[in-house]
Amino acid sequence: MTLNKFAVLMCCASSLMVCSHLSAKTQTEIEFERYQLTSEYDLSGKLFYLHQTKQPQHVLISSTKEERTIINVFSNLESTKTNQATSFALPSNSLFFSSGQLANHSSESLLVMTATELLSVDIQSGKTQLLTEIDSFYAPHNSALASFGEFAQDVNGDGLVDVLTANFEQVNIYLQQADGQFKQQKIAFIPEQNIKQRSITVSEPESFSIDVNGDERLDLAFVQGDQLILFTQLAQGDFSPESITVPFHAGVLSQQEYQRIRRDDDDMSALTSLEHLIDLDGDKLVDLVTKKSEKGGMFGGDTQYQIRFGQLNKQQLMFAQQPEITLKPKGQSQLEFNDLNNDGLLDYAMFSMELGVGSVMSLVSGSLDADMFIHRMHTKRQFSEKPDYDTEIEVLVNTDTGRGGRTAFELADFDGDGLKDLFIQTDDDEFRIHKGEAERLFAKKKSKYTVALPKNGSLIETQDFNQDGKADILIRFEKQDGKQQAKSMALWLSKSSERNEVQSSAQSAE
Repeated sequence: MTLNKFAVLMCCASSLMVCSHLSAKTQTEIEFERYQLTSEYDLSGKLFYLHQTKQPQHVLISSTKEERTIINVFSNLESTKTNQATSFALPSNSLFFSSGQLANHSSESLLVMTATELLSVDIQSGKTQLLTEIDSFYAPHNSALASFGEFAQDVNGDGLVDVLTANFEQVNIYLQQADGQFKQQKIAFIPEQNIKQRSITVSEPESFSIDVNGDERLDLAFVQGDQLILFTQLAQGDFSPESITVPFHAGVLSQQEYQRIRRDDDDMSALTSLEHLIDLDGDKLVDLVTKKSEKGGMFGGDTQYQIRFGQLNKQQLMFAQQPEITLKPKGQSQLEFNDLNNDGLLDYAMFSMELGVGSVMSLVSGSLDADMFIHRMHTKRQFSEKPDYDTEIEVLVNTDTGRGGRTAFELADFDGDGLKDLFIQTDDDEFRIHKGEAERLFAKKKSKYTVALPKNGSLIETQDFNQDGKADILIRFEKQDGKQQAKSMALWLSKSSERNEVQSSAQSAE
């Protein structure tokens, strides 16, 4: 489970039907206007956005038909008029699709990567345009279905999308210039390779754009086991050919080390993985969050999250030998960070679920109990010892498929008052919203809403779709919810604000 992204957004479609105004059951509730969006295609695929000025302008979702990847486009969600969605197939040789800002374009574009080319795709006609030829380790005649990929990103922070690819010897960066042309730079970083008998597995390297020396330029960083390999950005926007190594001191395993432990069935070794590289304390330096798991018994062992704050030593990023903060949840857990009160410091939410004999009995009945704790960062690098907010949630499980996750959580500002509100799914046809408060984080009173919800809570997402400063809700479905229902989704646009509260005659729910 995740807090921010415990929902994934899916989009698309064919028609937009305005439905009745939706009322909640409490006073000063957040009011929504509800729309129904439909398509001839299943809408449970990958959903992503094309942004304009950092706001979602178009919503795209992938589908599959006859071994081809279909992209469904729903445009201009700020309009209340009926809009027709556009659907088209990607080229048969497409490997990955993504989005990014091209020079002289008002909004982001749909991008496609083949084994040898980078293409842009017109979202109205589906026609492609060659942007640049590329070098990769993929075979030119690969017939796999295209999937969403992380190949397109603004690596040097100039506002234009760049492209990263890899072959067996190096990483290639294609830096977009102001005129829209792409300039290739070769980076001396060899992707990790795992050889087993006569087969070889090569992984695309995980990269980050972070400032590692305090010059306010984004540098290029690759994760290689328990260290970062850094290439600093130069004045012209390209990167130094010489690398710098920054150790994590956390014991993060490389893929080869992880595979060895699995191959040897080693139950004694702790597994340490990278969870986040993120600026927690607002000092513009990236901080390191790792997860260390130790096996133990039928129901799992101990888990701890270790935090090391980034610091500069002689204008170079470094991490401490020992973690400054260690978090020890009980049972299975998930850690997420979010700035709840807009103070520039990231707070954390911890989801935990203790597994035992009682949990097995609960699983048979179709539900599991989990706890959510929220701790604020009150001063730089200091989280509150006791939770600032906690609640118990019920995770519903499909006993036929064994799949869990009817429960969704989101933190979003639905009324535009600058404070995050808490969205929690409480049943398969109900969710509640606790409004944000400055002192206690969330109000005790809640607004309840009744509507059909998906069995998979990750299909619910909050986002400001109409660019009015208030978060909205998008609900989509998959085939296990019904084949026809999987071809539709509900869009709820917030109509509430802090200055214009909606009054209701219903009683407040305690």
